[in-house]
Parts: sequence; structure tokens; C-alpha cells
Amino acid sequence: MRLFGQRRGIYATHHAMSPPGAYRYWRLFFTDYNDTVQHKYISISEINFRTTLGVNNPMVGAKTASSFFTDTQAYVANNAADNDPNTVWITNAGQQVNSWWQITFDVAQEVKQVMLQAFPNAFGAGQMMKSGYLQRSTNGNTWVDVLPILNQTNWAPSEIRTFDVL
Repeated sequence: MRLFGQRRGIYATHHAMSPPGAYRYWRLFFTDYNDTVQHKYISISEINFRTTLGVNNPMVGAKTASSFFTDTQAYVANNAADNDPNTVWITNAGQQVNSWWQITFDVAQEVKQVMLQAFPNAFGAGQMMKSGYLQRSTNGNTWVDVLPILNQTNWAPSEIRTFDVL
């Protein structure tokens, strides 16, 4: 057993996962969602895969996602890593479970911490991810779980949560 994911001083215990190492391909894979507004989306304002604890990584590389929502504007993958908490990536309706957000770094990175930030209003915060996994890949096709992120409920607007890869 290892300890994963610190939130407000509480550690959740989970079975040990694959050690991360330095890889170009990293993603968040979502297995459950919070839907306090009943719209069947996941929305995330900012994602950062940190290489140093507490310090945002420039996130240089291609950002992609399994889907994105479009109405008057596109809520694309880049929005989740643009250092602007007022933009957001949103999955397409009904595609919140088994969806993913991915970065292909220009240079291999060893991710030591995941930072997630909720959208700055209650509507968006109510659509944050609930459970999923940080995953890494050697080729962008075959994925290995590195860190479980489980039971993340009651997100407040603009709330930031961090999860350490131990």
C-alpha cells in the first residue's frame, strides 16, 4: 500500500500503482463525475502536471481530449492548460465517463503533482471530475495508471486541489 493524493491534510490509501518516471505522454482518465447541475459534462478550468511540488509547469506540448463541447465557442483541451482560470475545457454531453484529457510534452517530464482547478462559478464547479487516474504512456496508445484520484466531491468555484505522485 502507498499513500496518494493529499487534500486538506488528509491522505487516501490506495494500492500501489506504476511509478511515473519521465514520459512525453500523460493524461487524466475520468471514471466518474460530479453532476450537481445535471448536464452530464466534466468541466475543468485548469490542469497542471507539475514536475516540482507546488510549482506550475509551463505545459509545453500538444493538448488533446477525447471530446469537447461547442456552442457559441469551443471548450477545447487547450483551455485547461492556458493559465487562464476563466476558460474551461468541457467534455461533450454524455461523454463524461471514460473521457480523457492528454498532453504530449515536447520533452519527457516526470510528473510529481497534479493540480486541478474548478471553474470560477458554481455551475462549472458542479461539473468537476469526481474520480479518475493520472496515466502515462511510452507511445500515446497504451496507458498505465500512475495515481488514482478518487471521490473528489463538493468542489467550490475556483477551488484548487493538488494530488502528489509519491
